[in-house]
Amino acid sequence: MKYYQVKPEFDGKQLYKKQGQRGYSSVYKVPNGYNLIANELLTEKEVEKLNVPQVCVDPVNVKKSEVYFCFGARFQAQAERT
Repeated sequence: MKYYQVKPEFDGKQLYKKQGQRGYSSVYKVPNGYNLIANELLTEKEVEKLNVPQVCVDPVNVKKSEVYFCFGARFQAQAERT
């Protein structure tokens, strides 16, 4: 499945609502209440809904069976070390 992985250098970056959304003036940046987490996996719909800049994420293909949730965030499971 196609996910977008947040780059580590954008950990903690605050996201803002789209300009002009719900009557907000384009002059002000209004936070949407979401901060990015390093290496978090987001779906295409989440990237669009949260207004995540494309520079902050890299597209990756990950099987659903290799994904886990931790405190409400989606991450890729690491390969077992032998």
